[in-house]
Amino acid sequence: MDPVFASIAAAAEEVWHDARYCWDNSRRPEHDACVIQRTLTGRLRFTTKGKSVFAAAEEAVLFTHREASAYGYPPEDTGPYRLQFVAFHPGALRALFDALRREFGAVVKMPAKSEGTLILDEIVRLQRKRGFRDHLHVTELISRLLLSLHREQIAARQNDDPIDYGYRLVNDRAATSRTLKDIARLAGVSREHFVREYTRRYGETPGGVLRRIRLENARAMLLASSLSQADIAAVCGFGSGDALRRSFEQHFGYAPLALRQSPKIER
Repeated sequence: MDPVFASIAAAAEEVWHDARYCWDNSRRPEHDACVIQRTLTGRLRFTTKGKSVFAAAEEAVLFTHREASAYGYPPEDTGPYRLQFVAFHPGALRALFDALRREFGAVVKMPAKSEGTLILDEIVRLQRKRGFRDHLHVTELISRLLLSLHREQIAARQNDDPIDYGYRLVNDRAATSRTLKDIARLAGVSREHFVREYTRRYGETPGGVLRRIRLENARAMLLASSLSQADIAAVCGFGSGDALRRSFEQHFGYAPLALRQSPKIER
């Protein structure tokens, strides 16, 4: 198997009724296996770094084999714990899995009938029937599952924490043409409230962050393309080529086109 592609180690639904269901991930044999385990009913206790969290219904826990964590049926519970999971060797998708855990933690939301849940259902069904077409099919489904989970966590933050949601929009380098008014509207708050709370929480203004990201994008495009200054300004969210030039000179200390023309400027 090409290490770039993902492969399924296991995928199934299970039911457990007592604390005999427990696992220490540090002792698992498959060191590169990643797991997405969704709670259907009951709760799962997940412990890492001496702290425990719970994954209740419509939540999933993310972990890897051979890491310093453990999970199992909470001793104080009495009802059945029903779960659905996929364990997979991620190949080139490991960065996506790690980013999901880094940004949202070990326990993520996974509502019924969400895109991520439907994809997990499909993976479990295909595993049971041995219905995967090939390793490309597996990699496609795992990629879609991870991306769906990422989108769903961001959407949940929009309701639970609009300032955090706006922070992610501000730092989205692919969408720097958005204005602060647009970002505040998408986050569901006023522009003034967003600017005030963003600055209080993150220690810098959202306008300053947007301007820095736009300038960094413009600098990269100047080096990597032959686009005109006006075209780069439009792509990067500046009103005009002159607006780009003024901001660029103030931030970097030299004009945009000088970056292409002078060999003395550090690339």
